Amino acid sequence: MTFRPTLRSRLAVTYVGIVVTVMAAAAVTMTVLTPNMAQQRLQQGLQQGAGRGAGPGRANQSVAVPSEADEAWREALTNGLLVAGAIGLVLAVALAFWLSRRMLLHLTEMRAATERMAAGDYRHAVELASEAELADLGRSINALGAELADTELARAQLVSDLAHELRNPLSTIEGYMEGLIDGVLPPDTETFTTVAAEANRLGRLTQDLSLLSRAQEGALDLELERVDLAEIIGAVSDRLRSQYEMKGVDLVIEIRDGLVVMADRDRLTQAVMNVVGNALTHTPSGGSVTIRGSFDGSALLIQVEDTGIGLRPDQIQVIFERFTRLEPESPGTGIGLNIARTIARLHGGDLLANSDGPRQGATFTFVLPSA
Repeated sequence: MTFRPTLRSRLAVTYVGIVVTVMAAAAVTMTVLTPNMAQQRLQQGLQQGAGRGAGPGRANQSVAVPSEADEAWREALTNGLLVAGAIGLVLAVALAFWLSRRMLLHLTEMRAATERMAAGDYRHAVELASEAELADLGRSINALGAELADTELARAQLVSDLAHELRNPLSTIEGYMEGLIDGVLPPDTETFTTVAAEANRLGRLTQDLSLLSRAQEGALDLELERVDLAEIIGAVSDRLRSQYEMKGVDLVIEIRDGLVVMADRDRLTQAVMNVVGNALTHTPSGGSVTIRGSFDGSALLIQVEDTGIGLRPDQIQVIFERFTRLEPESPGTGIGLNIARTIARLHGGDLLANSDGPRQGATFTFVLPSA
């Protein structure tokens, strides 16, 4: 078994080592230098006194210090050094144990806190120590606990929201299938179309969740290339034009060629389509949605402006969260804007929302780095 010294023993050995080093230096100094310096100083004093009381010849004579006095002086210095060293050693050990006890109390509390976090308990915060380094460590542990608590809460909320999103289409499919089995519903095109629509909704939800999960884990690979924004917006408008015409909403395109961005063509197209499709969902018949492309300094902007229901200030803060719907009866999975913002950020940009208020329309802006 490998011996691992404790913090208390390390501190004790450190302080004892300091005391021993100081004692050794003092012993060498008093043994080698101090006697000669004292001898010279004593001779100078005696010579000065003799010079004042005698002739010039006697003043130049050297004065010898008796060997008994020199020996007694050395012995007194040695005994004093030993006593001082013993006191220093006792104080060093006591100080090491006192300091280690203070630090070990905080370290023990931090260890207990991390063990509670590992067990899933993030509610207890660590008391901050007076020492700056231990206080910083305590703040880091508290911040980690708070972050883990938020993550756990978000995970639980995600599971709850996902269960809710899956429940509705599954209940519809189950009800229709039971009706078909019991002969209550006719096996006609309308019935099968409804079941197929709910199945497609489940398929879109699972695909969106898979995409979102891979993106947030950093596992979504982007195939970057030089892409003209006019091509992206043109592809989106071609795919959604028929839906806009069916609802009676005008789709206006205002963009020029030459706005080039390094992007994954398919992913960026999907992100813009999510936003433009969301604008169609919340714009009533007779309204309009305008897609603008522009250059602002070093960034390219794609603005999707609608004349729809608008957003309140509190809705702007949560509109990009998963499963957020402005209206409970709104179609879709509720994570389209979240996916769009995630894709924009993977490209080094962002997706922002702005509105003047309810019934004032809304503007969603992609901010992308220019190529």
